[in-house]
Amino acid sequence: MLARSWLPLLFLAAIAVAVAAGCTDTGGLKLDLSDQLAQPGQTIDVQATIVRKGLSKFFPPASPPPLRVYSDNELLKTFQPGGADWSFTTRVRLDTVGEHAVDAIYQRRRDTKPDQATCYAYCWDSSRVGIVVDLDRVVNQKTKLDILLGDRPLGDPIPDAADTLTSLARRFYLCYVTALPSDKKEAIRQWMRANHIPAGPIFTWDRTTKYSVTSGNQAALLDQLRQRVPTLLIAIGDGDDDLAAFSRNKMLPVMITLGGALKSDLDVPQFATWHDAYELFLEPANQAILADPAHMLDLHLRGGHYIDTVKTPPK
Repeated sequence: MLARSWLPLLFLAAIAVAVAAGCTDTGGLKLDLSDQLAQPGQTIDVQATIVRKGLSKFFPPASPPPLRVYSDNELLKTFQPGGADWSFTTRVRLDTVGEHAVDAIYQRRRDTKPDQATCYAYCWDSSRVGIVVDLDRVVNQKTKLDILLGDRPLGDPIPDAADTLTSLARRFYLCYVTALPSDKKEAIRQWMRANHIPAGPIFTWDRTTKYSVTSGNQAALLDQLRQRVPTLLIAIGDGDDDLAAFSRNKMLPVMITLGGALKSDLDVPQFATWHDAYELFLEPANQAILADPAHMLDLHLRGGHYIDTVKTPPK
């Protein structure tokens, strides 16, 4: 009985020692952007939050270290947390076209590895036509073992996809859509870098088993993107659900079926490989059309009847 009576005192003593030592377990950092798309010269909000867990949730340290936020490796803002204030918002201006990295770093103690979080924002070029690429089954190819184990969010890159996209990125603005969960975005970015696939904003949508709902979800996402980026007028996909989503948004569909065939009877460009699909963009009659935002927007406003103007190269 006497030993039990000492337990509460020992517990309180442990807390006192932990607080006196400045012990804090932040549990990591959370970094959120108000938007991942911007035009040059626009600003976005960056919210950085130190996630406190354990004892620090109830007993914050008296003198916590500062939290630093960087934009493209340059110090953007320093924030001094304390009390109930463990989150702050600042703004970052994006001046150049391309990918921009926003990092937050919090060094809890000198003897520990700092917590770090990274987000990405993208400046799009309104002078270029945009291409949206469905990553699923078009850029990556999962094996049956990948699907069974679920240990890789993406499988192996499909042959010629990286080289073709790299060539397209020199003339077009690229962005990507996927039905993978949004918490896989960083894994997707790492996979893209490892396989030399050009960077671009990644947007997620929910895939369901019902055909109509599947294409509807993707179509709604594309509609939102097109409102933001009106020159996003070309879409690369692989199946009838992709085609339905592209057609609803009056985008030029470029279908890479990897040897299969679409069920649809619509007259759209279909190719067995990425190499064959790239021929569409190399066709002399198409080069002045596909890369011209004004011409493509005019075709879009006329109902998206690109096939009457865009020439499909002979097989």
